[in-house]
Amino acid sequence: MKKEVVAPGKLRYEWLKKITKSYNKATVSDFEINQEMPTPSIVTVEHFAKKYDKIYFIIGSDNVEKLHLWKDFKKLDAMVEWIVATRGDYDCKEYKTLQVAVEISATSLREKLKEQYIPKEIYKEVKEIYEHR
Repeated sequence: MKKEVVAPGKLRYEWLKKITKSYNKATVSDFEINQEMPTPSIVTVEHFAKKYDKIYFIIGSDNVEKLHLWKDFKKLDAMVEWIVATRGDYDCKEYKTLQVAVEISATSLREKLKEQYIPKEIYKEVKEIYEHR
């Protein structure tokens, strides 16, 4: 019997729904998935600006250097409050920061799955998907 292939974005969406279902104030959106094409951040922010008064946009510190190159950056910059997730001693006075205490990346997780870093609600599914790649 052939297994159904699920697009990576849809799969991550389903995993996020499972992980956050016990959080009353968390909502996982499938807006970008439903666009069925790469969606610039400005399009997503404009969509959510219709629903929310304030938008916090969290990016990794590795994105800061080229952030000014993002599509419609000046408009995007005016619409969001940037939060930069950092590891180690990254100095970013220009933006609010969120210290990430774990020295791990999504790439390294996919290459060598570590159960302590993957929520228990989805660990078996993640392991099944990424161990066979």
